[in-house]
Amino acid sequence: MRLGTAATAPLRLTQPPLQQKIIKAHNFPRNARPIFAQYISERPELTSHGEKSKKAETTKGKIKIMKNMKTLLRQRILIMRHNKIISAAIALSMVAFFTMGSVPSASASTPTPVTITAVYDFSGFPDVTGTFTTSGALTISGDTTMHVDLNADGIRAHCVVTLIASDGTIIIHQQCQFATDPPEGRWQIVTGTGAYANLKGNGSLTMPPPLDEAMIGVIYQ
Repeated sequence: MRLGTAATAPLRLTQPPLQQKIIKAHNFPRNARPIFAQYISERPELTSHGEKSKKAETTKGKIKIMKNMKTLLRQRILIMRHNKIISAAIALSMVAFFTMGSVPSASASTPTPVTITAVYDFSGFPDVTGTFTTSGALTISGDTTMHVDLNADGIRAHCVVTLIASDGTIIIHQQCQFATDPPEGRWQIVTGTGAYANLKGNGSLTMPPPLDEAMIGVIYQ
């Protein structure tokens, strides 16, 4: 028994109705013209070559100005430091000057013994004259004058003695009292001229008879 072959019709694929509608709704024609309006807002910002050059020149100018300002600032700082150094040097010099001026000399810190002997003629009292000699740290001689100022009871006196040497004078103040035998007191150099302008000194005083005055003490400058 032969089996006959039945003729079969070709299969046709059909799409569901919903899928067909979606395809039609999103059908993009192949040769459709592009719509540029929708891309305008997305266009990148373009910068011309001239604008870039101007920006570069502006940047270079700013850098140059900043460099000049830094240079001026460094110069000003150096000038200020230099002025501070000069001011400090001047201040130190002034301090050294005044310090040296206030420090006493070596001789001032080392008083040296001296003896001054004077003999007077009291005939012209209260202003008397005479001669003097010194020994020890000072060796001079010459004329001398003395003004005597007695107090009311005649027990005490203040005397001003001037020693006259060839190279200057020495002024001495004396405080004398006559209650002791011999009379005694204190003396002090108060001023001088010439070689003795800066001379200082002090000590004790005795007045042995007949009319002598012996001043023993120290002198310094």
